[in-house]
Amino acid sequence: MGRGSPPKRRTSEYDFDSDVAINKHQLDKCWLEQPSLMMRYGELAAEANKAAKLTQEKLKTIRSEIVLVCHRDGIPGIDKPVGGAIEAHYRKNEDYIEAKLEMIEAEHVAEVLQNAIAAFRNRRDALSNLVELHLAGYFSAPKEPKGSGYGKEADEKQGKRVDEQAQKRLKNKKEKEE
Repeated sequence: MGRGSPPKRRTSEYDFDSDVAINKHQLDKCWLEQPSLMMRYGELAAEANKAAKLTQEKLKTIRSEIVLVCHRDGIPGIDKPVGGAIEAHYRKNEDYIEAKLEMIEAEHVAEVLQNAIAAFRNRRDALSNLVELHLAGYFSAPKEPKGSGYGKEADEKQGKRVDEQAQKRLKNKKEKEE
């Protein structure tokens, strides 16, 4: 890594899944960690954007140096180097290829971290909704509303109706046979 080179990062360095996960039984803990996670990933995204811009500049510098050498010294086998020949020359240069790959990786990390920021915004919204559900009693033990037609009495009534219908059908079947 030369002077002014950005630090190399890979997306595998981050634990997105566990950081974004919500434990509905510990909403208070999730809410308390949300701001620090947003700040942490915000800083990481800013660093990644900076690294991507630095790699872009590094790539432009390498390309410019190669183009200057082509104009000054020429390209072997070509009388007068022009656009297409110069581009073909610098695109085959090992330093240029390495810098291009670094730039692609840095841009990828920056994009993934921007997506992580969006995921944390979605997490914040989900936490708000889960708290509202919790306050409304959504996660409490099931309760049978009075007069709802559910429960032991309703089951007994339904059972009696089924028995009556079955007996009625048997009676009608016997009458038809006679």
